[in-house]
Amino acid sequence: MSTKQIKDQNELKESTTIIGCGIAGLTTAFYLAKKGHQITVIDPTINNDIDPQIPSNATEASLGVLMGYVSRKSSGRGWKMKMKSMKIWEEWTEELSNNGKEIKIKKPLIKIPKNDKENEFMMHIAKERKDLGIKYEKIYNTKNLISMKNSYGVLISNKDGRIDPILLIEKLKNALKSWKIAMIQQSVIQLKRNLNSKEKRWIIIMANGTYIAQDNIVICGALGSINLVKPLGHTISLEPILGQAVEIAIKSEDVIINNWPGILSINGLNIIHKYKNTFLIGATIEPGVKASIQEKISMLNSLKKDSTIFKDYVIKKEWHYLRARPINEPAPLLKNLEKGLIINSGHYRNGILLAPACAEWTWKELCKQSIH
Repeated sequence: MSTKQIKDQNELKESTTIIGCGIAGLTTAFYLAKKGHQITVIDPTINNDIDPQIPSNATEASLGVLMGYVSRKSSGRGWKMKMKSMKIWEEWTEELSNNGKEIKIKKPLIKIPKNDKENEFMMHIAKERKDLGIKYEKIYNTKNLISMKNSYGVLISNKDGRIDPILLIEKLKNALKSWKIAMIQQSVIQLKRNLNSKEKRWIIIMANGTYIAQDNIVICGALGSINLVKPLGHTISLEPILGQAVEIAIKSEDVIINNWPGILSINGLNIIHKYKNTFLIGATIEPGVKASIQEKISMLNSLKKDSTIFKDYVIKKEWHYLRARPINEPAPLLKNLEKGLIINSGHYRNGILLAPACAEWTWKELCKQSIH
């Protein structure tokens, strides 16, 4: 879509501000802009350089796992959103690759069962979802990859995989900038209803004292979403969930890394080949805001136990990050609080995976309440 097309359509659409520039915010801005909405994105770190070890949001620190087709459930809201998102990601990665460096989903995803029950489940879904590119192989070449104490096979999902989160953020921001989308590097400190019914519905006040008036606000601010809506009389419940990840390099020079899958998943641990002898390992799921040394040790011990090539390695980098998990509600938290005020937050585990479906849901909600 050209800048001119965006501009022409914006003249006919409502103004919408996205608060937060993690994956939820950026994909929502991208989706709405493609639909012709007049978009503004506000975040205090929107123009900062990205450093995964000092993440400004969970997306920057994530591993970019897209684990949709091998979901345990094959019905309900979550399943439908995963299927929708996977379809959109295939379209978006191709579209975002048209300008500069290619971005793609590295496939496949391979899961190793940890016990008889999980092995039976994997065989079941391979039979049930054959048309979704999933298969179970009893005999699989796992030499130099893992040590399997039992004679299990592996589950191979040819459509699931991994997308580089840093490149994805860069691509989305570049697309928004090319469309002349306003990107304001500020903190939002207050939202006020505009009592003048003939004007925009909302006033957004920022930390530097400036403000803008908008028709709609979409809050994608993770834990920060709570304090923005509370003064307006809305209560949302989110709790912090911490994740730890590491980058390691194996010491052995004899190991040849060939055809490593997009993701190798063992006992809930995701192993991603980065380059040469370097791998990304993660991530833990810990309540609270303080990283547990024991949780990291447990993760690394599991890595050594279940693999053959990770017996001797060095940690090159390690980091942790916070995510927001809805309390007593399914994730993500999608709510239309009142006319022109939407919550798209609480993506504590599947943020990148579900982001496109959440963006589409947001667009549909805005269409329902359009004042034009």
